[in-house]
Amino acid sequence: MRLGRKTLALALLLVAIDPHSGAGAEHERREQGPQRVPFEEFVRRAHLREQAALLGTSPGFEAFSAGGLEWTFLGPQPLLSDYWSAGDPVSGRVSAVMVDPRDSNRVYIAAAQGGVWKSSDGGGSWTPLTDQLSSLASGALACDPVNPDIIYYGTGEQHLSGDSFYGDGVFRSTDQGLTWSQIGSRVATGSYIARIAVHAANPETLFVASSRGLVRTTNGGASWSATLQVWCTDLAVAAASPNRLFAAGYGSGVHRSTDAGATWTKLGGGLPVSGFFRINLAIAPSNPSVVYASFVTGNGGLLGMYRTTNGGDTWSLLPATPDYLGSQGWYDNCLVVDPANADVCYAGGVYPYGPGTQGVIVTTNGGASWTDITFDAFGNALHPDQHHMTFGPDGRLWVANDGGVWKRSASGEWLPRNAGLAITQFYTVGLHPTDPLEMLGGTQDNGTARYQGSIGWPQLIAGDGGPVAYEWDSPEIFYSTYVRLNPVDRWNAGAYDFDATGPWRIDGDPADWCNGPLEVDPNTANTLWAGTHRMWKSTDSGASWTDLSGDIAGGGVLLSLALRKGSPNLAYCGSSTGMVRFTGDGVTWFARNAGIPAEPVTDIAIDPTDPIVAFLSVDAANGGRVFRTTSYGVTWQNVTGNLPGDRRGLSLEVDFRAPQPRLYLGTDYGVYASLDGGATWTRASDGLPNLAVYDLAIDPVNDYLVAATHGRGMWRSSIDATPPDVAVTSANGSEAWAVGLVRHITWVAEDAVGVDSVTVQLSRNGGASWPETLAHGIPNSGDLPWTVTGPASAAGRLRVRAYDPIGNIGEDESNHSFSIVLPPVAVENAVGISDVALLPIAPNPGRAPFTIRFELPAAADLGLDVFDAAGRRVRSLAPGRHEAGLHANTWNGLDDQGRPLGDGVYWVRLHAGGVERARRFVLLR
Repeated sequence: MRLGRKTLALALLLVAIDPHSGAGAEHERREQGPQRVPFEEFVRRAHLREQAALLGTSPGFEAFSAGGLEWTFLGPQPLLSDYWSAGDPVSGRVSAVMVDPRDSNRVYIAAAQGGVWKSSDGGGSWTPLTDQLSSLASGALACDPVNPDIIYYGTGEQHLSGDSFYGDGVFRSTDQGLTWSQIGSRVATGSYIARIAVHAANPETLFVASSRGLVRTTNGGASWSATLQVWCTDLAVAAASPNRLFAAGYGSGVHRSTDAGATWTKLGGGLPVSGFFRINLAIAPSNPSVVYASFVTGNGGLLGMYRTTNGGDTWSLLPATPDYLGSQGWYDNCLVVDPANADVCYAGGVYPYGPGTQGVIVTTNGGASWTDITFDAFGNALHPDQHHMTFGPDGRLWVANDGGVWKRSASGEWLPRNAGLAITQFYTVGLHPTDPLEMLGGTQDNGTARYQGSIGWPQLIAGDGGPVAYEWDSPEIFYSTYVRLNPVDRWNAGAYDFDATGPWRIDGDPADWCNGPLEVDPNTANTLWAGTHRMWKSTDSGASWTDLSGDIAGGGVLLSLALRKGSPNLAYCGSSTGMVRFTGDGVTWFARNAGIPAEPVTDIAIDPTDPIVAFLSVDAANGGRVFRTTSYGVTWQNVTGNLPGDRRGLSLEVDFRAPQPRLYLGTDYGVYASLDGGATWTRASDGLPNLAVYDLAIDPVNDYLVAATHGRGMWRSSIDATPPDVAVTSANGSEAWAVGLVRHITWVAEDAVGVDSVTVQLSRNGGASWPETLAHGIPNSGDLPWTVTGPASAAGRLRVRAYDPIGNIGEDESNHSFSIVLPPVAVENAVGISDVALLPIAPNPGRAPFTIRFELPAAADLGLDVFDAAGRRVRSLAPGRHEAGLHANTWNGLDDQGRPLGDGVYWVRLHAGGVERARRFVLLR
């Protein structure tokens, strides 16, 4: 393998560790290639997506409902020190790159699952343009040759890997990407788009090579027709001959149209007739009669590179072309011809891992010979797996690959242009047990990355990154994995420790690509669980492993595992075939999939307070996707509720701390939340780009939910589980509130994220029941005027409930009972009207002292009390037995403790012989 200076230094470091295991096995690891699924599976997916409900258009296909989540981007932007790129920064897989033909500094890229980004400074900085479109899965970009401000974005990534997502048709922007409209649905244009071209003389005519075939519109997208009905993997047309098109049909061959795509002819003239699958094309802008065609075999190798110089009538094999594809031509293959010289052609494939392998090659003599240029003379290197190449108006070559985007300088130096891109495709996330500034994530082809509080994440180890985990008792020890859990690497304080892979490596166990289970046991230190098609356990941090189960995956592989703190050896696991298993002792595994569809079980969560309760998610687009058990999995209830159809259950986290479990579901279109145990769901993606969420993790110590997106990096939201702090201040005991009078119920309610609303309730039996709601959903003003209603009670209590935006409920009630008394009788009575008389207060209004006079027809025990406007008794006057006759008392404006009272409304109440009288007066200061 040819090494630049930076690459050589990294390679020597890794070899010094151990060239055959763990961190030293980069060369062997990357040769496994990306995850491949059969082409027939993509045909099935395309058909299913085209039958599904339409998603809609910009700026969002469904109204947001926060569900208590507000997302913040954590990075990487970029991912630092990539091994394969000679230590340069990387970002993530890019499907297409396009340079404005008027300005070489204005560049657009379409990330595999990260949407369209724009740079106005030649790739020095980038801005996302499509975060809220209905699809961020990218296939192709094109611009109007007459007005390049008009951009076309074809969604649906046609790289045929396990994580190549379907799209939602074709979108157009007329203002360099500021705004977008959908001009072609996925039904009309296909679910997977490889290329878009605009007719140079008639920009209303567009051509789309897609899973639906070669699709054409002649009216700017108002209507579409598939004029060539074979899955198309590429399209080539030159501005100088816009009516002559070449289309590549998967397993079909090269087709030509000479009437702007109206009719097609399959070409022969020396081209292969069988033994090929994917085909990629490139046409010479300076001579449209020259076309190059790369044919890929069924195993992903190069069947042959062909060239025509007469517009496709005859073709010549270019036998000197090296197999730059390795075995990955089904995934990464791209061609481009120098705009000024038809004999200069570039072909992009894999990477020069060693003798006989190539990355980006170039011919300067029409294919007679080729040179690998993956490494430059300056110590720089392209990242592996090339997907698209283009030229800018300055004649500089741009390359898009699994690591992002590069530009080639006039001197041949590869310049990474990834610093401002945030398009990393995460498979997994692992959280530090206590530190919110520390986490790990496994990525697609950009290794395992480590977050340490900065937006630029260093790469821990290269290749594809799978499950990751921290030890809870010693978090300086953590684990990273490669595909199919082979290897599992243990790290200590950021340094490689040892290869912790189990016997499944030697046994050849089938295992999931990058999302299989690897968990640290929450009950026992140094204990790991890992799942292939069987369950494994290590009690010595991965030094040795024991098979716990045999094959329990039901013909598939294990995808999910849940362990419960406080219940050693209690576990659930789920497989890619819908098989659910339960064990209570770690030895016997019971089938627990009754009622679960035969679809991948992506996540399981056990209630930490009740081991019989668990939830799981299923990777299905419709029907049941979330299920709950209250019987250790013996039966399952569908709690998908009103979750919209066409949303897959890719990941699940459950916050059991609330009175009702809060469910968070990662789908192929963002995160959905249920705050009521699955009965109702809302789209909880406020601020989160609209794309697949492969993994979710809750940080209960710091109240965070983390989302590992597959194309826009890592995101985090607060999930505050703390209810508002509430204190009832009035009535709070000893008050006497008279029916018919206005009293003020007061409280204090506070919450870190604010209080949305308040409910006030009344009990007349000391809090035994709360049948009366005095106010519901009112603002948190802290004061509710209430006209007191009967019946009377000596055991009145108030309860105030406060609700925060996330759904937490805090409450408080009166510390002691207060009285609700019958309304005063004959408030304005005079002597002789009644047997007991309370005469008018004098002066009123006035300043203390006040003269309070009353008349008794007979001797009686009485109470004479002063109350403030809130109903609180502030002073008792002349208690005890009084003789018949007229009496006078003086109140000096002080309370029972001798403190002066403030000005305002007061009441004096006389209680004698079972009769009450009251007078209102105003104290002035």
